[in-house]
Amino acid sequence: MTIKGYRQLDPETLELINKVKLHEEVLLTLVEEIRDHIRAQRANASLTGEQAKAELARLNLAEPERWAAMGRTDFQTGCMALVRALAQPGASK
Repeated sequence: MTIKGYRQLDPETLELINKVKLHEEVLLTLVEEIRDHIRAQRANASLTGEQAKAELARLNLAEPERWAAMGRTDFQTGCMALVRALAQPGASK
């Protein structure tokens, strides 16, 4: 069975696509760990005191949530591109 616009995929290609998907899961789990770490940093920075205020200011300037989101998007885009490179849609009529 094939998907319209895609060629018939051989077992080696399917195995490589599944490897990409597996690594994507691992990377996205890592991104969640990083997001949790940033949330913990923010929670600690919400405490009172000069050190907490300085930490909050540092976090606001660094924008770690934004960078984590961009990293997540880039990982997803990269994995999608690798799957497309393997599946080669449009290669058959």
